[in-house]
Amino acid sequence: MQIPTRRGQIADRDGIPLTQVKVSHNLAVRFPVLFSQTDEEVLAFAKQHILSGKDILECYKRHSISR
Repeated sequence: MQIPTRRGQIADRDGIPLTQVKVSHNLAVRFPVLFSQTDEEVLAFAKQHILSGKDILECYKRHSISR
């Protein structure tokens, strides 16, 4: 007799999960190398190109899969 399980889940003979797959999200940020820029230029670049925490959360909510 076969008992279907969710993909990635390993259960014992009583059907109790031993391992489970959980959805996770990873964020990677790549910054350009800034050697000859002044502090003011670096700050101006950051203000133009880096999202605020609020912006990141709004973007995440728009594009995330329903939980």
